[in-house]
Order: sequence, then C-alpha cells, then structure tokens
Amino acid sequence: MKNLKVKTVIATVVSIGLLSSMVSMPAYSATYFECKPGYTFQTKGKASRCFKAGKDLFKSPNACVSVTIPVINRSVGHFLKKDHAGRADKCVGTYKVGPIRETSAVDLSCPSGYKLDVRQGADRCKKRIRAEAIPADKRTNK
Repeated sequence: MKNLKVKTVIATVVSIGLLSSMVSMPAYSATYFECKPGYTFQTKGKASRCFKAGKDLFKSPNACVSVTIPVINRSVGHFLKKDHAGRADKCVGTYKVGPIRETSAVDLSCPSGYKLDVRQGADRCKKRIRAEAIPADKRTNK
C-alpha cells in the first residue's frame, strides 16, 4: 500500500513538472525573440513565428472622363451613376443624333493592382493583402 502511494506521488510530481515546462515554453521563447514592426509574435508548443494578418485595402474608382463618340465625332461628358441597370456603377453620358437621344455607358476603372468590388450603392476598388508568416529569428537582449 505504501509503495502505491509513493508511485502516485511521483507520477503527480512528474506530471506537474511536465505541465509547468509546457506552459513556460512560449513565455521563454518570447523573451529571446521579437518581430519586425507590423508583425505579432505567436507561439504554439515549441514553435514560434512572426505573423502579419491579411487585410483589404480600398480606394475610390478612377473619375469618369469624357468619351469621344464615333457616330457624332464629339466628346461626351460621362457622370457616375450608381447601380446602373440594377447592379454595377457606370460612367453614363447622353448625346443626341438628330431627333434621337442616345446614352453611352462606360465601366468604371480602378487604379493599378485593384479590382472593382461591385456592391449595392457605391462600388469601390479593392486590393487583398495576404497574411504573412515568417520565422521569429530576430534576437533581443531581454
């Protein structure tokens, strides 16, 4: 019976020692490594990394411009019309050929690297910045 109690106590002490060493590992590595600005230090078990979350950047579409209409060989001013024909915003201009009034619609354009994000209301240009993980190799003197 006494032998069983001793074994139980030893097993408990060993488990507590293992658990406490597992808990302190991330804190231990955090004191010796740091990340570049914009990154957060993350640990999982014995592994560590510097992580920057992904995000979306937004810009307004390029301004509507005048377009030359070949039929009348004149420049027609275009103006932003939200949800033109029910969905996407367009640059719309009207011109007259004789008694007929015509409408010209041109798609919106975005700055380089951005794609048009069509949604109800004002459309916008969107650029996705991907998440990035790099090794935590910048040592610190803490």
